[in-house]
Amino acid sequence: MKEAILATIYSRFADWTSEMQFICGAGCATCCTTNVTVTALEGRRILKYCHQRNKLTWLLELLTRQHPLEAPQQTTNEFVAAVLNEQTVKPPSRYSGERCLFLDNDICTIYPIRPFSCRCFASTTLCSEHDVATVTDSYLYGSTAAMQIIEHLGQFDSWGYMSDILLQQADTVKYPEIIDFPKIPEQLEQSLSRLRTAQPIPGFILPEDDESDVALLLESIFSCRIDTRTIEQILNGHQP
Repeated sequence: MKEAILATIYSRFADWTSEMQFICGAGCATCCTTNVTVTALEGRRILKYCHQRNKLTWLLELLTRQHPLEAPQQTTNEFVAAVLNEQTVKPPSRYSGERCLFLDNDICTIYPIRPFSCRCFASTTLCSEHDVATVTDSYLYGSTAAMQIIEHLGQFDSWGYMSDILLQQADTVKYPEIIDFPKIPEQLEQSLSRLRTAQPIPGFILPEDDESDVALLLESIFSCRIDTRTIEQILNGHQP
């Protein structure tokens, strides 16, 4: 059921942004770095995708070459909770410009199964290592809200950098390729120390001038039915 909800969030977000004009295209990989954060659910989907294509050993070999990252300071929902409670917001972790391990000639090799953090990369102007991406406030708050829902979906499970999540999940999933792999990398202990726990939604940040637009996105997600219940009912724990 969680995978069906995740797929629905991806789909509804894509529908919501379908008429927005972005300059991004195939081969544009400036945003594709090791700083991408994901939930454990998204990590398991990537492992499954690689396993089905006999690429799990390839993935594990890539993970052994990853350089250590500075641990994320807070999850998306922890950040939003701090803002809503007018608390001091922790500074972001030091940015790593290291290229994503899934890039091949600036093309994503897991594009169909890429996590939401990758799906919401966008820019209305050309960007580079020295020129940041630009998006509207509505897009920024809408994508943040979608990230919050995905984190809520995986609450109390692991959340963190994609390479760390993949190492953790590979250590728990019993695919033959993983069992036969000489050893889950020594980075595993460090990876586990950097992971955080996904948190439930504390609320949403919806500025007045963007509230109606972002609210449409939220309504399109929450009202969608999975079997007999809406996603909102499922996330709130309502029984059928």
